[in-house]
Amino acid sequence: MSGYAVFLNYRYLNFCVKAEPVSLLSVNIVINAEERNIEDVASVDLPNTNHILLYPYENSFVFPICKGINQVHPEFKIERKRGNDAGLQTEGGSNEGEEDERQVIVCTMPEMNKDRHDAGLDFVDAAFHEAKGKIEFTHKSYSVKIADALKGEKAEEIDEATNELDDIHKQIMEMCEGYRNNKAKEIEEAYQYYLQEQEKKMKTEQETHTAHNQEAGHSMQIPKSSIFS
Repeated sequence: MSGYAVFLNYRYLNFCVKAEPVSLLSVNIVINAEERNIEDVASVDLPNTNHILLYPYENSFVFPICKGINQVHPEFKIERKRGNDAGLQTEGGSNEGEEDERQVIVCTMPEMNKDRHDAGLDFVDAAFHEAKGKIEFTHKSYSVKIADALKGEKAEEIDEATNELDDIHKQIMEMCEGYRNNKAKEIEEAYQYYLQEQEKKMKTEQETHTAHNQEAGHSMQIPKSSIFS
């Protein structure tokens, strides 16, 4: 049963709100008709919570890596840059003033707008109930097996085994509920941050627009001295 809880958490980590290296574990890179994992073709760095940087071991790996990531995470913004152009503090970066010619793949996490927020919460709920259904089914199956295996035994022994199974079931469900609540909270916090940033952006645009109109109004005023001169 614990395997379902582990897989649920893995699914949640793959719905990226923050940059998660584990989200790249399911990415297969095809090079010369051979499938490889990310760790076989590039090193990975996290400069912040919004970006994943990949440093291909060979330049010929760049396109297959981008293609593999895009197939699993089409929501990522994937850019190919050189070290100095990445605009981020990078792994083993060059000294100041030196050119960094390494190829860097920059994966930017998607913004948590309303559509992604709503879809994310729906996914969190659906994934939880799917895992719960499988756990409940397994719990019942084990209960039947225990009853069959302990036929003819003392009632105390049957109760002890059943209670132990129930305790395991309870712990696993609490674990799943914790994963669900944490992911939902993470999505909600990211959405609130998005709303705050949008509000700041709108306020700045309004202030700029107002300042521009005031400046235009002043420039259109004709001094009285020029009229009566």
